[in-house]
Amino acid sequence: MRHFNGRQVRKTLAFSKTLAMHRAAAAWEDACYNLVHQYKSSRLEVADAADRRWIPRTPMMAAG
Repeated sequence: MRHFNGRQVRKTLAFSKTLAMHRAAAAWEDACYNLVHQYKSSRLEVADAADRRWIPRTPMMAAG
C-alpha cells in the first residue's frame, strides 16, 4: 500500500493535513488497486485464440 500511496511513506512531501483526506486517499488507492490495475497473477490463459495468449484481469474481475 505504501508503494501506491505517498501519504503513508515516511519522510514525504505528500502528507495529509486532516484525517479525512488521509482516509480518502487510502480509499482511492484501494479502489484503483482492485478495479483498475491488471496483474499477471490474475490473468487467464487463452487456448483457442491465435492472436493472443492471455486475458488480463483485475483482482475484482478474478473475484467475480
